[in-house]
Amino acid sequence: MPLSRTEHRRQAHRNDLWLGSVAVLGLGVWLAWRTPAGMGLAMGAGVAAGLVAWSPLEYALHRFVLHRLPLFEGWHLEHHRQPTALIYIPTLLGAALIGLVVWVPAWALLGPWLGGAVTLGALTGYLAYTFTHHALHHGASRIAWLQRRKYWHAKHHHLAHGCCFGVTSGFWDRVFHTDSHKAPPPVSIPVVRRGG
Repeated sequence: MPLSRTEHRRQAHRNDLWLGSVAVLGLGVWLAWRTPAGMGLAMGAGVAAGLVAWSPLEYALHRFVLHRLPLFEGWHLEHHRQPTALIYIPTLLGAALIGLVVWVPAWALLGPWLGGAVTLGALTGYLAYTFTHHALHHGASRIAWLQRRKYWHAKHHHLAHGCCFGVTSGFWDRVFHTDSHKAPPPVSIPVVRRGG
């Protein structure tokens, strides 16, 4: 899929979601199968650490990369203009970014096994972010958590993009005071429905 293309076809988007899922499952199975004996607890802690580390990384990437770096900002602002269009960073590019930002430093600091475990946790967080963000724009849900995230994300889309950068959590927005509690209620994000 070309990087210059803004909106992607529905099948390409589905393929990206599947590819991300297969990558997480594949890395998890490979680590479980190949990890040296006696490292199970450490590996579990590494995965948990990577999953926890995803949260501030998600916030920072959204706030400082998608809203400030020109290459990504253009893509992301187009997403803000067309919130129901399939505009997203392709999974291969996202995975490459996780590799550079997480795997390379984790491998250098922790070695291949624990570095791989931390990467698996962060990649799982990224996949959760991808599915959550898709659901916020393209799904209706009765799940209270998802409804709260949808309201939160609608604030981000409709209040000059200067607040509510967390997609899966609002924790870092509260820490850095980008939660905009005093803002008026936003218009909801339109939902694309299939069929009649």
